[in-house]
Amino acid sequence: MYFTQGEHEPFYEVWEICRKLLQKCSHHGIIDWMQMHFFYEGLTTANKRMVDSACGGALMEKTPQEAFDQFDLLANNNQQ
Repeated sequence: MYFTQGEHEPFYEVWEICRKLLQKCSHHGIIDWMQMHFFYEGLTTANKRMVDSACGGALMEKTPQEAFDQFDLLANNNQQ
């Protein structure tokens, strides 16, 4: 899996696209922590900072479920 956020793509749009692709290919075999890592590493620097700040530190210290919940929360807030 490879993911890169475009410079002008809002966080909520790329998270929604990534989430839908993972759901569509439910037998992809990519474990949760790798999904979290691929998505995070593909974000722009500004959005990585936003995610880390919202997590109260480094995202990689969170469980995959905590990270996905944080992505959902940030996407909802970013969309509004």
